[in-house]
Amino acid sequence: MVEPANTCTAPSVLYDGELWWSTDSTIVYDIEGDGKDAIAQETLGSPLIHG
Repeated sequence: MVEPANTCTAPSVLYDGELWWSTDSTIVYDIEGDGKDAIAQETLGSPLIHG
């Protein structure tokens, strides 16, 4: 049995409540047996939020 890889990484930073923050990500998935390679989907950045 093959265990699926599940990884999520984020940079290590100290939180600063005086800054404005936004985030985005890339989702990569590969459906076994569909004959296609991995598919990557980028998400748009979130609206800026303060502190």
